[in-house]
Amino acid sequence: MPRARPTAAVLHGGWIVASDEAPAGFAIWGEQSPNARVRPRQGRKRNAAPPATRPHPFALSDDGVRHALSIMGLTRWAVQTNVRKAFACLPSRGDEPLRSSELLQAASAADVRLAEWELSAVVLDEVSSVSLLPRIAAASAPNSSMLGDDLRAWIVAARFALSLLVRQRFLPRVVQLGEDEDELVARWAPVMDDVADRATLQAIEAGMPTAGTSLTWAPDEPRARPRDALADYLAAVIDSVARRSRPSAGDTTHLPAIVSAWLASLGRDDATIQLQGDASRTLRRNVTAWTDQTGGAEADAAFRLCFRLVPPTPTGPGEPKAERPWQLEY
Repeated sequence: MPRARPTAAVLHGGWIVASDEAPAGFAIWGEQSPNARVRPRQGRKRNAAPPATRPHPFALSDDGVRHALSIMGLTRWAVQTNVRKAFACLPSRGDEPLRSSELLQAASAADVRLAEWELSAVVLDEVSSVSLLPRIAAASAPNSSMLGDDLRAWIVAARFALSLLVRQRFLPRVVQLGEDEDELVARWAPVMDDVADRATLQAIEAGMPTAGTSLTWAPDEPRARPRDALADYLAAVIDSVARRSRPSAGDTTHLPAIVSAWLASLGRDDATIQLQGDASRTLRRNVTAWTDQTGGAEADAAFRLCFRLVPPTPTGPGEPKAERPWQLEY
């Protein structure tokens, strides 16, 4: 992989949960270095109230972010991204947000406040992000100052998602949307019954900077908590990758209709389960009971369902050797 050349930019990013404005996506934006030329400030009339949300004064344009990715050898992802306006709630002083290099020195300053800033971001879906983020880490290794702490934290989250996928730590589930019991979707969901996995997730959450969950699609939207943003990202990655890589269910005509409908929904883009009434309630009840027993429930119990094959009791001296069955215990 080509080595990154020095660039006058620091890349930031974060997962933005879905809202009325846009679907969920991973947004990457850039901050010009202190030595770079900043855009001129726009004056305002005397005694006029400051606007609620202003353009970030030294954020990169979307072309600037794409250029930063390109010089890291990541041109493929740079040209395939979409562009959206996003809003970041950042520590600020006066008429400007603090640069990431100033945060440690100004962390306890009395004149620092949170303010919302408009910026341009390149946006990836969950599958592209889980592929790109580890590559950003590798490409930026010779010049680690190119990455903000928020993007570093999300790189760790992406690697964790890949680890869950490689180890097949996920199960199919049934999810009810809203209050309508007939509105069910099939989802592939991460399984977090492993003590080490839960510890890893807690460490990622604890290390997530405020900037890592500061982005929204619209001004004044509530920001997701780190735990909620991470859970939403992992769920999106697991479901999308598992859904795309799942082989065809094949001939399911010999299966009960509710099972066939569920299996079909697990392998197509439209995850809606085509069931209604008693059939939908029966499926949800049975699948929930099964996933709860196999570790699919989001519980804190540190145990796994395990099976043990027990050999038959040995015969005593002088006893005939009878064929006795092995026992499967759990």
